[in-house]
Amino acid sequence: MAIDGVSNSNFKSTMDLLQKEQFLNLNKKNHKGGSFRFGEEEWIYCDSKLTNNCWSEPLEYLWDGCTLVASSESKTHMGKGRWNGVWLTWYSEEKIKEPYLKYLYQPSLKQFTFDSFPIRNQFSWTLSRHFLVSSSSLAGGEWIIEGDFPPALVMLVQMMKYYRAGK
Repeated sequence: MAIDGVSNSNFKSTMDLLQKEQFLNLNKKNHKGGSFRFGEEEWIYCDSKLTNNCWSEPLEYLWDGCTLVASSESKTHMGKGRWNGVWLTWYSEEKIKEPYLKYLYQPSLKQFTFDSFPIRNQFSWTLSRHFLVSSSSLAGGEWIIEGDFPPALVMLVQMMKYYRAGK
C-alpha cells in the first residue's frame, strides 16, 4: 500500500480490488467515531459522516476510507480531499484535476509535511494519540482528538480550513 502511494502520488493506483477493499476497510469500517476540536470549532465523525455546525452554514462530509466529499445534504461545499495511505490532497470545487494542497504522510515521524519546498516546515503537522499539532506558530495551533476515527480525517479538515482561508 505505501509503495503504491509513493509511486502513484497522482492517485492512479496499481492495487488490485482486494487490496483496495482492505485499505478502505482499514480507513473506514474499523472506526467507531469521535470528535476533534480546534478552539471552539468541533467536528464529529460517526457512521462515515463528518459534521460541523460552527461555520456559517452546517457542513456534512462523507468518508469512504479514501475520499472525503460534501454530502448532498450539505448546502456548503469546500472542495474534496483524497488519501492514498501516503499522500493527502485537497481539491477546490473548480479545479478537480490539480490539488489545491498536497501533504506527504511520514509514518515513522507521524508527521504530515506540506509538499512545497520553501515553506515545507512552516506548515507541517505532527500527530500524537490525542493531538494534531502544528510545527509552526504561522500555521497555528492544535487539534484535540477524542474517540476512534482515521487520523487522516483531522488533517483533511485542516486542509479544508486552509482552502477556506485562501478562498
